[in-house]
Amino acid sequence: MKALLRLRRMAGYVRRRIWRPRPKRIGGLPRGIPFETLDTLCRERGRGALQRCEYEHLSGWKERGTYRLVLYTATGTSWRLIFKDECYWPELIPALKGLPVSPGPPEAVLYSTHHGALSRFLPQVFWFRELEPGRHFQYLLEDLAETHQRLRPEMPDHIEATRGLMQMHKLLRDAFATGYPDGLIRYDRRFSERLLEYAAGNLTDYDSRTSNDAVTALLDRWHDVISVHQRDEFYNEDLWVPIHGDYNMSNIHIYRGKHGQLKVVDWEWAGIGLPHADLAALVKSLRVEDHQTLLQMFEDDSRLDVEQHRRLFHWCRLERRLLDVAFLAKQQLDSGRRVSWLQREISRSAGDVLDAVAWLGTRQARAG
Repeated sequence: MKALLRLRRMAGYVRRRIWRPRPKRIGGLPRGIPFETLDTLCRERGRGALQRCEYEHLSGWKERGTYRLVLYTATGTSWRLIFKDECYWPELIPALKGLPVSPGPPEAVLYSTHHGALSRFLPQVFWFRELEPGRHFQYLLEDLAETHQRLRPEMPDHIEATRGLMQMHKLLRDAFATGYPDGLIRYDRRFSERLLEYAAGNLTDYDSRTSNDAVTALLDRWHDVISVHQRDEFYNEDLWVPIHGDYNMSNIHIYRGKHGQLKVVDWEWAGIGLPHADLAALVKSLRVEDHQTLLQMFEDDSRLDVEQHRRLFHWCRLERRLLDVAFLAKQQLDSGRRVSWLQREISRSAGDVLDAVAWLGTRQARAG
């Protein structure tokens, strides 16, 4: 077991440092954040006048996105912040064209209001503004890299993240106990039906312009995808709760100093849906044989039996990976900024969709 964990750590290091090398630090500031705003913030926080700045671009496939700022002040110290400049414009993110929802507003809901105990899972927000309603948001956030480490592929970390997910879901329910605010995404039947249309168009276009066996295989079984995806059993509104919407490994940061504490970032897909959707996002980087360990931890809803939990989980895998493959295929085709690793992720996502369809189809046959 220890040898296997060492191999996984080595593989993770290769992915992070060779396939996706560390971004270069550049003098100055990225566009969109005024020097005066940062100077005022430094003075208000007792760090003295701002002298100079450096930054790193952290969003690999986005032309804008997220940056790490290093602020050097008159006190002789430096302060690292995360500047998130999210522009949800189709000209920058072609995959937004035809997308059945608007990512972005949910994050503003979470970051711009106080939610009591839920704050333990949120990064500290120092500054926020909405430049264009629903489409352009800017944040200055704490840099978690100094106190936390991003979730790794090893199973013990994912067990910790699953425990944290269950606690976070409870706090989300408490935070929105009086009603769901505008801006949160509704992952309802209408979303699912529009997702099928979005995916069919994007994947057909992608298949006609590229060579990808996994996407071709997915389109060949499109009738099976629709048949499984639209079953009535997966649209029970009584089971819907507030969810993160993109609870994947890159958005989860484990605290270095104390076991069991974590922070979760990138809430742009937050909404109302099945809680299993967050677990499906978490496990997409894991081997299929590891899924059951985490799902067993998740099976604490007395309204559902084990079989129902498993079926909802695999349906959420289907929907999540369908969104992934359709979104990334559109982005890879129409963006002026091609990213080599997206091709591999498109293939993996298409394969995962078919795996979930096969599981659910087999279980239906057994039930019959």
